[in-house]
Amino acid sequence: MVPRGRRLSVRSYGRPLRAWQERERLLWLDRPVLIGLLLLAAGLWAFAVLSEDVATGDQIVSLDVRLANWLHEHARPALTRAFLVITTLGSSLVLVPVAAAAALWLLRRRRSADAVFVALALAGALALNGLFKSVFERERPSFPDPLAEASWFSFPSGHASASIALYGALALLAARWLRSWSARAACLGAAAALVALIGFSRLYLGVHYLSDVLAGFSLGLVWLAACTLFVILLRRERPGEAG
Repeated sequence: MVPRGRRLSVRSYGRPLRAWQERERLLWLDRPVLIGLLLLAAGLWAFAVLSEDVATGDQIVSLDVRLANWLHEHARPALTRAFLVITTLGSSLVLVPVAAAAALWLLRRRRSADAVFVALALAGALALNGLFKSVFERERPSFPDPLAEASWFSFPSGHASASIALYGALALLAARWLRSWSARAACLGAAAALVALIGFSRLYLGVHYLSDVLAGFSLGLVWLAACTLFVILLRRERPGEAG
């Protein structure tokens, strides 16, 4: 009840409401954004450390060579055939059609922001990978009897960076549409397992060193986190256009 002699003022209620709305608009650092920022920072830190170690010939370089030689010595025909199939899932010949098909499907469902998210995730990862390959110009592992052939430079791994960017983007979109946390965890876990297998296939086949793959994962994670943050802010600033 309102005490006698006092009137309710719409203006008095309007000021706190507007202040609360302004506070909500400014404080956009909620859980998804904070997670994205943390992943972005972690990826940048890991890539910087790996880049410095490779550039200065730190201990990881000798570990790279030992691991590459050990994997090559213990290669088996059945495993080689399996990893030759797995590694194609991280190649541009597969990733580009997958990204194009996913983007077109999303556009048909009027999810333009999601379509941009998928296309930007792969295109940016490939572009950044090519840039850093040109900067470091690291030669690939070399064996008298190679299990697979690969051209251009080694650091960072393009398969690793592109696969974590695209499959990670698709997994994040799928997780948004799933209702249960267990289903979301399974979706993200399956994507992580696929990306890990693709990365290991590059090591097993002897076309990349360990630091190449780890740097590729770090670079892809940085770009995926940046794209995710971009789409989150796009949806909040322009909800009608985000799809």
